[in-house]
Amino acid sequence: EGQIDAHLMKNIRESFNK
Repeated sequence: EGQIDAHLMKNIRESFNK
């Protein structure tokens, strides 16, 4: 569960970085 949360956070951060 924690890994999925981390992946989601990373995906959101990458989207914001664009």
